[in-house]
Amino acid sequence: NAVAELVDGYAVDGLQLDFFRYTNMDFLAKYPCECQACGDRREPWLGHRNLTAEDLAAPGIMYKELRQRHENIYQTLVRVHRVVRESGKQLSLAARARYYKDALYEGQDWARFVQEGFFDVVYPMSYNDCQDRFERFLNEHLYLTRDAPVKYVAGVGKKSSLSDLSAGQVVRQIKTALDKGADGVAIFANWGMTPEDFAALKKIRHNFGREPAKREFALAGNSPK
Repeated sequence: NAVAELVDGYAVDGLQLDFFRYTNMDFLAKYPCECQACGDRREPWLGHRNLTAEDLAAPGIMYKELRQRHENIYQTLVRVHRVVRESGKQLSLAARARYYKDALYEGQDWARFVQEGFFDVVYPMSYNDCQDRFERFLNEHLYLTRDAPVKYVAGVGKKSSLSDLSAGQVVRQIKTALDKGADGVAIFANWGMTPEDFAALKKIRHNFGREPAKREFALAGNSPK
């Protein structure tokens, strides 16, 4: 498959999963999937293949539907993880920042994933202009990854659909993340970085030196989405 071809055929250190979730959930809430696979999974517990308007109004049925979506994501992860591990490579995830509001609703229970050891690194996309909200994300993500066998790398949104940070704001969020205990930061996106931003990052790395060794920096995104 595509994952095996990538990790076995190219000189990569690992694979990062992005958009590893159900998208357009507001649309799915009104028009749930009616494909062959979803019908095959749904019929044994529902008695029919496609959800009706009455089904959509039943909390119990919608609970089962959400559980089905979670299982689809989970079983896909099991297969991907096995292929990546067999190749001796690492696996990471660009995770939804709002775990309870977005990630769980979309089938991406990344807190469970990291607690069960599926990922080497998790990057919650905490892209936000608001420093207070960014810190709330950090606190929640540090709690969710506590004692998990994973590196927690905080997402800093230099330029995204949710953020447009100055060089000073980027530095502040990086320092906050590392001071709170993140293992590193991932800055989104590479195409949004300015010479001023790179100069600020260079200064930060110079000040940190090599201690503590666990601190890492990464740039994400080579083209705008």
